[in-house]
Amino acid sequence: MIGPGHRANILKPDFTHIGIGFLGGGRTGTYWTQLFGLSPQAPARRPYGPARRARQL
Repeated sequence: MIGPGHRANILKPDFTHIGIGFLGGGRTGTYWTQLFGLSPQAPARRPYGPARRARQL
């Protein structure tokens, strides 16, 4: 939650679904990933917060 872009995605109320992946062990260590998504029925909204400002630069 330190990175402003990551925090904005995690806290964005528009996201209604999340996918989480995990790969552990072995020589390469442990990897985590997450994917945030919208419900197909959810109305599209304009981005806001740090992520929007970063794209406008």
